[in-house]
Amino acid sequence: MGIRWGAVVSLGVALLLTLVLAAPARAGFSITYPKGPDPAVSEWPQWPYPVSCGGLPFDPVAAFGGPTEAEKGSGGPELALVKYLDAVGQTSLSKHYWRLVAATETRAEFAEGRLDQGPAWLAFQLSGGEWKPAGTLSYCVPLTDREGRAPTAWSISRKQHLGPNTRRLKINLHDGRCRGGRTLASLVEDTEFRQMGRHLVLMVWLEPLPGVQRCGPRVSKDPELVVKLPGRLGDRRLFDGRTYPPRLRQ
Repeated sequence: MGIRWGAVVSLGVALLLTLVLAAPARAGFSITYPKGPDPAVSEWPQWPYPVSCGGLPFDPVAAFGGPTEAEKGSGGPELALVKYLDAVGQTSLSKHYWRLVAATETRAEFAEGRLDQGPAWLAFQLSGGEWKPAGTLSYCVPLTDREGRAPTAWSISRKQHLGPNTRRLKINLHDGRCRGGRTLASLVEDTEFRQMGRHLVLMVWLEPLPGVQRCGPRVSKDPELVVKLPGRLGDRRLFDGRTYPPRLRQ
């Protein structure tokens, strides 16, 4: 059999371009940085709520659908970011591809890395006329924020058998907060579905727990929560909307 050298050369060029365009993130990890919009934004171009990583709430589509060169800016927060990155020296923390995701007159938050892999997070605060680091470096997938609260995580029960005609969903809730011995199912305040194409996103909101809650006695096994779907499941995929991007559950 003769060798098709044209196909071999084309394959080699494609592989070379792939290696050149893939910018490594942290040592030991196979991560690429998007120069521009994050890939998750094309799949999730709309989101019903702001998100946050424990700081300022922001629009995830606008923040991660924009440029990734905040470190080249000339504003006070951007200069403070560059100063911080220079100070950490030769570490696994990248000095490029940062985003300014949220800002006020006195606080700015930057993220770097892809959403599906947990971006690095840095915040800066204006204090005494100077922008200074606020807290330490962290890694975070943004949480959905509705009036200052995030939905709780959930997973599909092992007892659940899904099919096109499924109309009710059995799920397990996951929340590690102390709750005075109450079950998570008894704390459910609201279940919310959002239809986005063939994606069906479920968010489960728990009642706020005011004051200091006792951590015991711990419920040995929380009961499952049964949720009525908005019609037959059909060919839709189920996602947990606690984070942006939401996590596939089916």
